[in-house]
Amino acid sequence: MHIQLNAVIDSITTEFIGSDDDPNDIDYILPTYRNHLREYMSNLIKSDILPIAFKEFVIALVNNLRFRFPDTGIYNAMKIFDFSQIPTKSNEIAIYGKHEIKILGDFYRSSKYQNEQVFLIKVNKTGLIQE
Repeated sequence: MHIQLNAVIDSITTEFIGSDDDPNDIDYILPTYRNHLREYMSNLIKSDILPIAFKEFVIALVNNLRFRFPDTGIYNAMKIFDFSQIPTKSNEIAIYGKHEIKILGDFYRSSKYQNEQVFLIKVNKTGLIQE
């Protein structure tokens, strides 16, 4: 999932933020704004109004995504639920997911606190490993 999240953030950055580098720099990237938004901008509004608003909004969106999904180890461990990743060799199946189950068990074995809300324990790590 971490790969997909980074791909989404990179896509959003390319389309709506660009890079803040020097415009004379070879790595400087202007936002693309996608076709419909670019057409809307060129036909209906001044070109300097919407980009500022969109850039601020999208920067906040990217920051919220990074804040919401900070622990990539958890998301990488979720790959055990992707059945296309299950090994076909019996010796690999015997150990498949043990490391990921440990990561998930460690993460979900305690209550979490966020924005003054309590999220209670979801799993019993020992029971999860046995299952």
